[in-house]
Amino acid sequence: MSSIPTPPSSLPEKPPPTSPAANPPPTFSRPMFHDLPVTPPLTASPAISPVLAGVILPSTPSVPTSPIPSVVNPSPTTLSPTPQTFSPATPLRTATFSPTAPRTPSVPKPPPRAQRIPVTTNRLTFTDPSSPSGRLRNVVDFKILPGLRFGMKRDVYEYTSIEADEIRLLALDFGKKEDPIVCTLKARKLRDVKGGYEALSYYWGPLKQPTNEIRVQCLDATGTSNRSKLFYVGDNLFAALKALRREDTEMLLWIDAICMNQESHPEKTVQLAKMDEIYSSAAHVTIWLGESDQGSDSTIGFFIPKILDLRQFDKLVRDQSMAIHWKRLADLMTRTWFSRRWVVQEVALPKDAYIKCGDLGIHWDDFAIAVDLFVEKFSEIKDLFENSADFKYNRHAIKDIEALGACKLISAIRNLFRRSNDGEIREYLMNLESLVSTLQFFDATEPCDIIYSLLSIASDTRNSDQGVRADYNKDPMEVFIDFVKFSVESSGSMDVICRHWAPVLSPKQSNMNRPSWIPDIQDGPYGSSRDTLEGRQNGDSLVGPPNRSFYNASKGSKAQARFGEQPQPSDLGVAPGHQHTPASTSSSETSNRKPLKYDGSLHVRGFQLAKVKILKAPVAYTVIHAEVLRMAGWNWDWDPASTPTEVDERLWRTLVADRDPVGNNPPGWYHRACLYCLTDNTVTNLRGNLQLLHPRAKHDSDIVQRYLERAANVTWNRRFLLAGEQSELFGLAPQQSREGDVICILFGCSVPVILRRRVEFDGHEWFEFVGEAYVHGKMDGLSDAEMESQTQWFELR
Repeated sequence: MSSIPTPPSSLPEKPPPTSPAANPPPTFSRPMFHDLPVTPPLTASPAISPVLAGVILPSTPSVPTSPIPSVVNPSPTTLSPTPQTFSPATPLRTATFSPTAPRTPSVPKPPPRAQRIPVTTNRLTFTDPSSPSGRLRNVVDFKILPGLRFGMKRDVYEYTSIEADEIRLLALDFGKKEDPIVCTLKARKLRDVKGGYEALSYYWGPLKQPTNEIRVQCLDATGTSNRSKLFYVGDNLFAALKALRREDTEMLLWIDAICMNQESHPEKTVQLAKMDEIYSSAAHVTIWLGESDQGSDSTIGFFIPKILDLRQFDKLVRDQSMAIHWKRLADLMTRTWFSRRWVVQEVALPKDAYIKCGDLGIHWDDFAIAVDLFVEKFSEIKDLFENSADFKYNRHAIKDIEALGACKLISAIRNLFRRSNDGEIREYLMNLESLVSTLQFFDATEPCDIIYSLLSIASDTRNSDQGVRADYNKDPMEVFIDFVKFSVESSGSMDVICRHWAPVLSPKQSNMNRPSWIPDIQDGPYGSSRDTLEGRQNGDSLVGPPNRSFYNASKGSKAQARFGEQPQPSDLGVAPGHQHTPASTSSSETSNRKPLKYDGSLHVRGFQLAKVKILKAPVAYTVIHAEVLRMAGWNWDWDPASTPTEVDERLWRTLVADRDPVGNNPPGWYHRACLYCLTDNTVTNLRGNLQLLHPRAKHDSDIVQRYLERAANVTWNRRFLLAGEQSELFGLAPQQSREGDVICILFGCSVPVILRRRVEFDGHEWFEFVGEAYVHGKMDGLSDAEMESQTQWFELR
């Protein structure tokens, strides 16, 4: 088994002895599935607002101290995770960790719940909360730290500044579970400690005052500790430190909530810009999923090892008694860590990563393979629930796991980079728009981090001074607008305004109104990260992923867009009423222009296709009502003597948006499957309603079932429409559409869109962006003559 260099347990102040006995050769190997390396430390997840996340420090000015003398690179120590005994797990991999002195380590028992150290308060009490002094007290209680409130101002740790090329590392003192947490922060140049520390990835926790006390040793000018001060951390981080701390050796960690001054915007901006280097330079990352429960213990210690034993795997898929274990694996995949946006780079960048949950652990690669196999056999596994009394014979008792963050994360990581044989990143493959669109289910407490958390791993922003740059002084909505503008200008495509990725912002988070052309993530296929556990909410997006459009409604034209004031002829070189042919739109009109003051508008060029005349109710519970089928030309009245042999093309193609699940042209058997469903009384009931998905069972024919699932995923919560002067256009519109809305094709947009005309009191006209649409026969655009005769500008707000 190959070995890799492992990080030291501490940074010595003097070079270590060079004798072989003093420095045993480093060894490392993966643990058993139910083991977690005692060594793998944890990676901090910046998934949360630096100000409100797991740590809040006083805003009093820091007192400069003498700089800490630099140290030479430490000698390596030997890492080896302790084997654990969790029967009936089968050891597939082993790893051993030993500090500088040989020992037999043991994984510590679960930590006790964090207890606050009782402190006697001597602060003044204001009896009248409405008095000026009482109101002042309320402000103070809300803003300042627990340590300050309890009269310990002099005992709270204060950061000293570090250089731009430095990071802080946390040296975690050894101790038993019940001992207080004691650590030291050491500033080191990042280039000098590559591979010499471990990183922690974890969920920061809810936004509340951290109350768990740890002690940070203060160093004098010689690097010697002369006193310690208090530092407050959140519950989840406190539990992680308790669980990871060794009993006899120091650990060297990088944890974002502690190693970065979260109150310093300048420092935070500098540190965030090199997050990719911090994580890729770590020896490895430990992912802390939280404290264990019965389900997580049995999943990590028993069930995942069985899944990875391919001789047993097929039995697990067919064995009725395994339903509960598949459900527990799905539950583990819904832990909060898997929904946080910062974790994407934290697990993707390092060469090695481990998962730790309570006292048990597993290598990330093994967990990812188990999830892949789960997804591969998910349809068959759902059948276990259909036959299970424990789950009320309901195959939908387990939700669509492909929408869960764990599945999305594993899939995305495989496509982020191109690596060399030794694991080094050679090339970044996904641009910012692709990352935001792919990872829309991952949330962040600080809204700006929806974009900022991906800058260092996006191919077009990681080393660029152009485009979106991290600036926490900006309003989050301004950051979102910058992202859309950057995407349109760099790609020449307007598809980004059809993708649902933006979180809902409260008035406290943003002072700006959200433009309609920044779609709300709650209107996406699975809603927000909090909604994914409830299953599908809406139909799949029609535009497809960036750089691979499913349709060509604008005939390959480039976007003509202007963010801000109405374009003037001198800006664009054409009169607003000038008619453009596709040939004249071959390049983007969004670059090399003088900046204009932003007024919340987006001016785009395109043409109006038709006005919506008839809309049916949104498709609910995957039932297509008979009146919709009749609207598309299906009029059979269940007469056995006249069973139809054909179905109108616009009906069967519209039900699946004329594409298969991956965006290719539909297979020929879709036509036959649709006809079968319309004439089979187990799928279409006596009222003539087409039931796409049975609430508890699936269809006997796999071919028919695949067609029904595709139709359900397209039509879910969408509305069928008729449009045009003669109601000649048939298609699908967003749930929010209304009769009278207009169907338009915008230059640079691969699908038609629905716009709603608005007129202000002064007669000024603008349009609200409603969403994407499917219009049968128009998904590949109009003729050049039709496009030339109808071109106009639309002001979107």
